[in-house]
Amino acid sequence: HYTSALRALEAGESETSAETLELFLKQDLSVPLAEQAYQLLEEVYLTLDLDRAIEGYEGIVNSRIRNLPAVANFAKFYNRVELYEQALELLSEWLDITPLGKRGDLLRVRGDVYTAQEKPVRAFEDYELAARITPEDPVIHLIVGNTLNQLGFYEEALASYETSAALGEESAQALIDSLPELTTNPDLFYE
Repeated sequence: HYTSALRALEAGESETSAETLELFLKQDLSVPLAEQAYQLLEEVYLTLDLDRAIEGYEGIVNSRIRNLPAVANFAKFYNRVELYEQALELLSEWLDITPLGKRGDLLRVRGDVYTAQEKPVRAFEDYELAARITPEDPVIHLIVGNTLNQLGFYEEALASYETSAALGEESAQALIDSLPELTTNPDLFYE
């Protein structure tokens, strides 16, 4: 299915590619392969009518019980096309019915939506909770550090970067090294 979708996309057949990927993603897939398919599907959806894209994501979300990867990717898509309220509504609905230990990805995506809306305090709250749920994830600690840095909490940002680096995130060390400079010029981080 995945290679068929790629061929259809290369041939300029976006609708065929979308249909093939939707069928593929309605199956119970391994996470790495599904993530690649979701990335491709998002690119395909950006070439189609927005209503068609939303309908397709709804079908994937509803294809299996507790299809959290589909929900997270659907919310990411809403965020990318700047439909923030729809993303927040979808995430809130699913966060209400998802056990605490499984909420990490959804909280992270909701934090991304708040970041896009320039609401760093709300984003930080979700990122921090996601980091507590998935403490072994180096990327979420990096994101927490970035948000703390944006808010001007440099010592706390440093602690998050150090946690991220200790967990294996290579980019965290560069941020640790540049943090003293960031405290005097925070815009350097966002270049």
